[in-house]
Amino acid sequence: MPLSGRLFIVFVVLLLTACARPVMLPSSWQDQALNAVWPAVPQPPRIRLLRVEGSGPPAQKSGGRQFFDWLLGENRNELPVVSPYGITADGRGRVWLADPGSSAVHLFDLASGERKYIIRAGEVSLVSPVGVVYNTASDQLYIADSVLNRVFLLTADGRLIGERFVPGGFGRPAGLALDQDGRLYVADVTAGLIHVFAADGLFLRSIGSPDNQDGRFRLPISVAVDATGLIYVNDSMNFRIVVLSPTGELKSILGEIGTGIGTFARPRGVAVDSHGHVYVADAAFDNVQIFDMAGQLLLFFGQPGKGAGEFCMPSGVYVDTADRIYLAESCNQRFQVFQYLDSR
Repeated sequence: MPLSGRLFIVFVVLLLTACARPVMLPSSWQDQALNAVWPAVPQPPRIRLLRVEGSGPPAQKSGGRQFFDWLLGENRNELPVVSPYGITADGRGRVWLADPGSSAVHLFDLASGERKYIIRAGEVSLVSPVGVVYNTASDQLYIADSVLNRVFLLTADGRLIGERFVPGGFGRPAGLALDQDGRLYVADVTAGLIHVFAADGLFLRSIGSPDNQDGRFRLPISVAVDATGLIYVNDSMNFRIVVLSPTGELKSILGEIGTGIGTFARPRGVAVDSHGHVYVADAAFDNVQIFDMAGQLLLFFGQPGKGAGEFCMPSGVYVDTADRIYLAESCNQRFQVFQYLDSR
């Protein structure tokens, strides 16, 4: 479109803005007044849907120049959400969505409505960011790129701070988690290991599966750590969640391969809430199953579809300190936010 045409549109937009009533945003970033709950009545609700985000206009470039770049004909780098995988949040309205389909990490500020994205770590362009985790204490972000085989540490808005290195290099880093002391856990898919780093970046050790003959997992793709230091590993090709002590001893195993509720077909993300409930997203079942520490299925929510509370290839799952559950959906190109409702 010629510049004169763009300037005319700017004039019309400004005129309409001056005449329009101000838009009233929801009083809380976490609630869109959605009414979906699980389980269904008359049973007491345990999970409530709060928000659905991600479908819609492309994200803004950092600095908020999307509109002016378009006005001047320079906006060639708009990035929609394509196939999100990993997800993390700060509990105050900011959500980071790792999207290998767009080679970017999208930042949603649900409180302000602003959307940005991170496409580089310093001078290095991201290729396949699949893992992401936010450090609340330091306001920093870790990103794992499975094609570059690198794990970056950045500020929350995307400025490179440093990297994490493992002896011999990563095989294919994917899921990331942090414990209460700031230690970083990296699920290395092809190495079959979980790598552990101190808060200052020092490599500490690699953990395998104690009950496997070769001492390794079969394609571990995601990892979570609870408040007590227990480590939860999605041992994806063994179709199970392996629970380890902080030093790597086997504590329990949740789930198995199958086609029914309580089993796994294509497990992806794993997360733990403050009550010790374990959440597992299954991309084949299009649901999230919730287990207790004994491996008993407590509840599942979601079903195939594109509507609110429905899923299409759910992947990453993250639970914040207020027990809000964030779920990325690869083929619905979005994420949804839920709240665990404590009955006590």
